[in-house]
Amino acid sequence: MRSVFLTLFLLSTALLKAQLIDHLSIQLGPKMEFFHNNSQAVRLQTQLDASFSLFAIKELEKNWELKLGLIKRDYTAKFSVEVFEPATEQLELYFDNTAFPAYTSYQIFLGAQYSSFIDQNTQWYACGGISVYAHKKLNRTGLDSQTDYIYDKDQNPISSLEMRSFGNSFQEGNYMFRLESGILRAVNSYLALDASFYANASSLTHQAISLEFVDSQGSLLVKDQLRSQGIGIGLNFGVRISLNNSKRE
Repeated sequence: MRSVFLTLFLLSTALLKAQLIDHLSIQLGPKMEFFHNNSQAVRLQTQLDASFSLFAIKELEKNWELKLGLIKRDYTAKFSVEVFEPATEQLELYFDNTAFPAYTSYQIFLGAQYSSFIDQNTQWYACGGISVYAHKKLNRTGLDSQTDYIYDKDQNPISSLEMRSFGNSFQEGNYMFRLESGILRAVNSYLALDASFYANASSLTHQAISLEFVDSQGSLLVKDQLRSQGIGIGLNFGVRISLNNSKRE
């Protein structure tokens, strides 16, 4: 991971010395990732966490800019599983709101950005580009087991379900497309507040994990696979710092 930051630092330093960077953008905000699965018994739920981004921006001709950056993005699945429980003679919900940390990543983004002034201090922009993994690491490997219980009114366990997770691995997907739209509000000639909405998507599977759910008798009730295609949405809030006198001022 040190090599990623060292490379980005050396590149940023070289670009600054050559006066090839006009702005730096620092962003942080909430995001949601969307996983896929096969079984109807496993219900995918929304997991809200955060991402961090650092962008170097170069002004081009007219209203266009070139955007290069580093994005810190982690991927966590959340789900529950519903099975028929003979002990209660009804469907029971196990592992409700269980968060499964799949993998962490650092991504390099390269894109083009178009911007236009709404008024003297407010700017709208739209950006599109591609993100590729600079570094990624699985959060869990090997076989892992967890057990959840159903209790009676006296808090005595009356049934249980064991979840076995295994085979967490990276797949063929190594990139994703990113679209973003936002607003810049100038504080002064060197600093602007930045707020944006973005979406990521890919047609390839990036990561997959196998799940098995076994009852107290050892019978396999549900078998499933969770998959990530890098699909997600998020909000970013931050600042944009002007390093050189803007060509548009």
